[in-house]
Amino acid sequence: MRLILFSLALATAARAAEPPAIAVTEFQADEQDRDKAKGLSGVVAARLSSFRARVVGLDEIRAALDLEKRKQMLGCSEESCLQEISGALGVRYLVHGRVDRFGKSTLLNAFVFDSRNARGVLRWSQRVDDEAQLVAEAEKFALQAAAALGLEQPQAVPAAARAPLGAVVTEMPAPLEPDFHLNLKLGNTLNSLHGASLSTFNLRFDLEGDYYFSPRWQAFAQAGVVIGSASDPTGVEPGEKSFRLFPAFAGVKYTFRAQQLLRPYLSAGLGMSLLNKLFQRSDTAGLTTQGVFGLAWVPTRHVGFNAEASVNLAGVSSDGSGVYFGFNTNFGVIALF
Repeated sequence: MRLILFSLALATAARAAEPPAIAVTEFQADEQDRDKAKGLSGVVAARLSSFRARVVGLDEIRAALDLEKRKQMLGCSEESCLQEISGALGVRYLVHGRVDRFGKSTLLNAFVFDSRNARGVLRWSQRVDDEAQLVAEAEKFALQAAAALGLEQPQAVPAAARAPLGAVVTEMPAPLEPDFHLNLKLGNTLNSLHGASLSTFNLRFDLEGDYYFSPRWQAFAQAGVVIGSASDPTGVEPGEKSFRLFPAFAGVKYTFRAQQLLRPYLSAGLGMSLLNKLFQRSDTAGLTTQGVFGLAWVPTRHVGFNAEASVNLAGVSSDGSGVYFGFNTNFGVIALF
């Protein structure tokens, strides 16, 4: 059981560690500015490549898409169209933009699209009076896009490359919320069981999966095992017996300070517990509830750690009556997708 849970956690963490795939399309412009727009899209692709990401550039796009698809991409702005192009390229994120001239000024508009969630991640708009500034603005957009996508930075972003006051960013450049995460937990349970005397320290393993409805609200399912020893308080059966309690829950979780480095949360769940046979009595199963207070530390987009304190009640006992009570403390590793 432990080996299976450990192997599953390693597999999911490896998958979560895969760099995100981003396609940078050729920026649009009027005919006289197309070479300039093409060069700016190359600047953006090169800057994003310096982060931990798989960047698909113009040459790869030409190889992957036929002529008809490339023509479609030039006028692509609807979500369905963007999703189709992303699917054809095998990427989740699509970066595209446009360069327009207004008298002596030039306007650079750029956009990052998330095909999985079918929504825009970042809109960027910057006007310059000197065309020589366009390359620097493209660099700044790439840095903002990297921040919005939560890409791991190779080094600190220099102050000169941060968003200028004149830039318009319609969405905050915060990391995207995950769609799902797995949490492997190990801890200790202080518990009491009607009809038995339990040891003070009882090992507990749990595997939890969370689905994100929003950055703050998640639905979760959790299964675990509590391993410990028990003795018969009546003295009829001398010595200690090992016991196994198998709790399984489903419920809801609320996260405070979502998308921050430290994220406190509360959760409540309802499910069933199974207690193995003790003192010549049969296995028992019963309804179980659990309340949790936890704190997650998420230093990267895909991996985090957490600590929890929880209480659970279960309608199981060694003699068929009463309830099981447990106070649990544990630490865990989180793999976010």
